[in-house]
Amino acid sequence: MSLFGLVLAVVFCSCESDLDSKECTYTNPCPDLVEFGTYYCSGNSATGEVSMGFGVTSLSSSISQIYFGTITAYGGGETYTNGVIGYIGKQSTPEGVKVTVHYNEQFKTLTGVPTSLERFDQVTVEFDLLDGQPVRHLIFENMPITWN
Repeated sequence: MSLFGLVLAVVFCSCESDLDSKECTYTNPCPDLVEFGTYYCSGNSATGEVSMGFGVTSLSSSISQIYFGTITAYGGGETYTNGVIGYIGKQSTPEGVKVTVHYNEQFKTLTGVPTSLERFDQVTVEFDLLDGQPVRHLIFENMPITWN
């Protein structure tokens, strides 16, 4: 009987943690032109620096490079940014080929993030497709931080 109770307790604990967890989602402002995919968000617990990256695939031969800019994250009532206004670099995006955009070098990481923060409520990434349209914003919601 005690084994049954233990199994039952584990099942209920697992269900509760699943109900409390929030999945990371994102909003793509131009799904007909580019597709975003896998991401990472890792923090250095010694420095409080957080690096990010995400996959992007061009769906059009007219989108062969994308300029990425400021990244801003919100979490724990605070705002974190890479501190650079404007573009930090361009990424070549051959049609149909998934590439990874990295925010993991100087002026690209988020700094001063407390290691107690487990996730960002929202992360906004500015980008320009050089198609004559205004700057767009890729928005992640509930992005977990993996601290190492």
